[in-house]
Amino acid sequence: GKLDLLSLGSVRAFARTWGERPLDFLITNAGLMGTPFTLTEDGFESQMAVNFLGPFALTGLLLPNLLAAAPARVVIVSSGAHHLAKIDLDDLNCARHPYDRFIAYGDAKFAANLFAVGFARRFKDRGVTMFAATPGGVMTNLGRHATFEDAVRLGWVNADGTLPQGEMKTPEQGAATPVWGAVAPELDGLGGLYLEDCRIAPEWAPPAPRGWGVKAASLDPAAAETLWAIAERLTRRSRE
Repeated sequence: GKLDLLSLGSVRAFARTWGERPLDFLITNAGLMGTPFTLTEDGFESQMAVNFLGPFALTGLLLPNLLAAAPARVVIVSSGAHHLAKIDLDDLNCARHPYDRFIAYGDAKFAANLFAVGFARRFKDRGVTMFAATPGGVMTNLGRHATFEDAVRLGWVNADGTLPQGEMKTPEQGAATPVWGAVAPELDGLGGLYLEDCRIAPEWAPPAPRGWGVKAASLDPAAAETLWAIAERLTRRSRE
């Protein structure tokens, strides 16, 4: 069925269409990056909607299906851009602070990392766990809203046009880490981790380049609990 993570109505309709069928794994892969400020029909900032709040609602609605298939896994696609985040958990939709389109992308991916932590803490012992996974820099149209100057300023491209990581990944190479997170037996019993290049990412620390490894604050259990309560309130309110 059709699914648009910009719309909680679409999320709910898709979950109804899925019905009671067990679900072995779920990868929430849709994304937006660097878009101008827009609010969805639910009042959510669009990047936060697609990269976090939509997947949060979808995963919650499909939880009975995942539990029915246990052991099952969820993977939310994150990004090294979570290093850019300046997230205000009390203002996910940029109502009270200035909107920077790339910081907002980082905020949404930071939230995705925290979601994986909160979900695994709740459901890992019931046989359903969750990971956040970065695909890396992939040759897709995700970057259509970023100029070359944006990419240089953010450290994604060198000023001479070469790439810090050597080369962009193909879509197939970019899919490898999320798929590994969904099926790899070596991840059995684990959860709430950030995956990169088909491995558990190391914690980032200077002088490592920003954008590689995981920012420890994005896996903080206390922040994950705070975010979970806020996301529940926001997605529930949109139904009323």
